[in-house]
Amino acid sequence: MPPLAVLLMSGVALLLVHAVNPHGFSHLHRTNEDNIDLNRNFPWTWRPEPEQEGAGAYPTSEPEARAIVELATSMPELFVWIDFHTYGGVYIRPHGAKSDKQMEQADLGVYRQIESWAEKLT
Repeated sequence: MPPLAVLLMSGVALLLVHAVNPHGFSHLHRTNEDNIDLNRNFPWTWRPEPEQEGAGAYPTSEPEARAIVELATSMPELFVWIDFHTYGGVYIRPHGAKSDKQMEQADLGVYRQIESWAEKLT
C-alpha cells in the first residue's frame, strides 16, 4: 500500500470525527454518561460483563458507538479506519511501536499535522 501521504495527495478523503464521547470529553474520563466504556462497546472482541468491565449490555448498545458503526457501514468506499486516542494527554498514532525514524517520513508528516489539529481541538 502506498504511504498515507501519497493517498491523501491523490484525492483520498480524510474524515475526522472530533469527539465520539462528548460526555467523557467534557468530564475528562473515558466512560459515557451511562458509565459505559465506549472503547469496549464496539462489536469487535466485545465480551459481556464481568468478562469485560464497562462493555455495555450488548455490542453498540450505546448511541455513541452505534453512530460510529452506522457511519462506517454507510460508507462502502471506506477502506481505512484509524482511531486516534488523545485521552490522558497523549496522542496515540498507528505504528506506535515504531520510532519516528522507522516510519515513512511522508506519513509521519501527515500524522504530525493530524496531531497539531487534535491539539487545537482538545
